[in-house]
Amino acid sequence: MLEKDTYIVSIILGDEKSYWRKLKEAEERFGKAAIRPQDINPEFLSLRQLINNNVSKTEYHRNHFEILNWTPSQSIFHPLPVPTLEGYSWIETEEGLERMARNIRHELIIAVDTESHNLDSFLGFICTMQISTYENNYVIDCIKLASCIKRVLGPTFQEPNIAKLVCDTGDVRDLQRDFNIFTVGVINFQHLYYQVYNNNVKTSLKEIVKTLLKVEMDKAAQLADWRCRPLSEELIEYAVNDSKYLLQCWYTLMKTHKTRDFNFDKCRKDNIIVYEPPKISPSYILWLESLNTLPTSVRNIFKTTGQFEFFDAICKWRLESCKSIDTSLTYFLSTKELGLISRAQPLSLFSLHSLIRRSVDWDVQLQRELITLVQIQTSKVTVDTVEQKADSDWEEDIEEIQVIIPNSENAVDQNINNSVIIEQPESKSKHFSRPEYNKSNLIVIRVGKNRREHAKRQCRIRNHLIRNEERISQGLKPLAFRKRKNGKPRK
Repeated sequence: MLEKDTYIVSIILGDEKSYWRKLKEAEERFGKAAIRPQDINPEFLSLRQLINNNVSKTEYHRNHFEILNWTPSQSIFHPLPVPTLEGYSWIETEEGLERMARNIRHELIIAVDTESHNLDSFLGFICTMQISTYENNYVIDCIKLASCIKRVLGPTFQEPNIAKLVCDTGDVRDLQRDFNIFTVGVINFQHLYYQVYNNNVKTSLKEIVKTLLKVEMDKAAQLADWRCRPLSEELIEYAVNDSKYLLQCWYTLMKTHKTRDFNFDKCRKDNIIVYEPPKISPSYILWLESLNTLPTSVRNIFKTTGQFEFFDAICKWRLESCKSIDTSLTYFLSTKELGLISRAQPLSLFSLHSLIRRSVDWDVQLQRELITLVQIQTSKVTVDTVEQKADSDWEEDIEEIQVIIPNSENAVDQNINNSVIIEQPESKSKHFSRPEYNKSNLIVIRVGKNRREHAKRQCRIRNHLIRNEERISQGLKPLAFRKRKNGKPRK
C-alpha cells in the first residue's frame, strides 16, 4: 500500500498513536527481521520490482461468468464432527509444495488465510499462507516459494469444486497481486455468520471464534513482523490458528444449523472483485501538505513555482526509488521530509544525513542519486561536473564538505577559504548556532536537532553566499552573516 500509515491506522485501530504503540510492543515481543528479504534474495526482489512496475487494475475477473454461476457442492453442508487439527506442516521446498497440492486436490472445502507485511514494501507482500483441511494444517513460506506458488497452487485455487473458506476477501485479492492467482469458489464466512445471527455489523474472526467455539484468540501477533526467518513457534501457532479455527467454525455452524439454506450472492460479489492498486497522491497535494507544516510567517516564502518544480522532481525520484527497492513511500520519505529536502536543498551527503537521519541507512547509490538531483535542480553544477566528481566527492564518512564561497582578499589559504566544517554541538539545545566567520573566512556550522530551524538556516546561508558572490564580482565588500531576531534580519 502507498501512503499506507494513515489508512492502516484508521482501518485497524482508528488511532495513530495506538497503532505505533502496539507495533512497537509487537516488535519487542516477537522480534523484527534484521535484514529485508528483498536485500538478501535477488530473485524475490526481481519479482517484487516486476509487480511494482506492472501492477494495474484488471477490469474484470478472469473467471467472471464462472463465478456468477458458481454454486457450492451440497456435500460440504453435511454435518461432520468438528476436527481437532493438531500440529502443522511447514512448507518451504518446491517438492513439499507439490506434495501438499496433491493432498488437497481431492478436498471439498479448505480454509485459507495469509499473513502479510505492508510497512516496508511498495505494495505489500504475502509472507505466509495457511491452508487447513479436515485432517491437516499447512503453513507455506511464500517468500521462499514466491516464484513457484502460481504454477503449483494456481489450478487448486481455480478449481470450482473446491470451496475456499475465508474470513476476509482481502486475502484473495492479495493472491491476485502477488501471484496472479484468480480464485474461484470463495465463501466469505462472515456473510454466513450474518445470515444465522441476523447481524449486519462487520464481525472479526476473533468474535466469531468466541461465539461459536468459546475460545479467546490472542491477536497480538497481528502486527508482528512476518518476514522473520525462522518464525518462532508462537507466531506459527498464531498463523495456524486463524485457518484452523475458521474451518472448525464452519463445521460447528453446519452442525448447529444443518437445515438452514444459505444465500451465496454476496460471496459471489466479493469473489469477482479484483485487486485495485492504491492511488498515489499528486505531487501538488503533497506540496500543499508540506507547506501546512510550516509557520504562517514563512509559508509564503516557499510558495513559488521554482519550489514546486523542485518538490515535484523529488516526488518522482521517491516513487521510482521505492519501486526499485520495494519500500513504501511514507516509510522511505514522508511528506514532511520531502518538503524539508526541497527547502533545504542539501548539496552533500553530510548535509543530507543531518537533515534526514535515517538516510544513512539507505543504499549509497540512492544517496548519490538524490544529491545529484538536488545539484542539477539548483543549477549549482552541471551534469558533466557531477559525473566527473562522482568518484572523488562521494564519501560515506564526511567531516568536511567543500563548497564554493566568495573569495576574500584576507584569505590566508585557498583550501581553508573553500571549506565548511560542520560540527555536532555538545549542548542539548534544539536550535542551531549561527555560522561563525573567522579571519580566514572559515564557516563553522553547528548542527542541532531542530530540523525546521536547520532547513531555514541552510536556505539563509545559501542565499547569503550567492549575494556575496555577486558583490565580489562587482568589486564590493562581502556582507557579514547576521543573526535573525523574531523572524526578521537584525539591523
